[in-house]
Amino acid sequence: VFFDLPRKAERLEILRRQLHKFFPANAKRSTLYKLARRVFGRPEPPVLCASDADLMDAAEATEGFSGRQIGKLASAAQAAAFACEGSGDAVLDGAMLRATVEQKRDQKRSKAAFLTGIRGGTARGSIPQATVSISAARGGVHHSKAAQPKGDASKGA
Repeated sequence: VFFDLPRKAERLEILRRQLHKFFPANAKRSTLYKLARRVFGRPEPPVLCASDADLMDAAEATEGFSGRQIGKLASAAQAAAFACEGSGDAVLDGAMLRATVEQKRDQKRSKAAFLTGIRGGTARGSIPQATVSISAARGGVHHSKAAQPKGDASKGA
């Protein structure tokens, strides 16, 4: 089964739903908030202050993202709001949302570049001939026969 990547309107809806999950409007009444307040001592729940225009910009900037990647973006936005220095309130404004989107776009580009490099120059090419497997049971790295050079004396005669 193949699912195409979400279009702009779908990305906007996914982003809104995910941000609502991480920045709930009625958080003070939720059991999770009450537990977090007891455990972490945070006086107020996180607040979403990003405008609809900020969300539209974020939806446009996340072209090529899957729904899961947009969900991870919302989680990272919540973490950024909690980590923000200042008043002690966890607030996500437009500038912080844009910074989080840009960070996720950079991560996506880095991952694509890495995968392109290990697959021999094509993003969806074949796996390189030299395969390396890490085996914890054997306590180290062993190379398969495909990874050994042709003139290797360890093959045996």
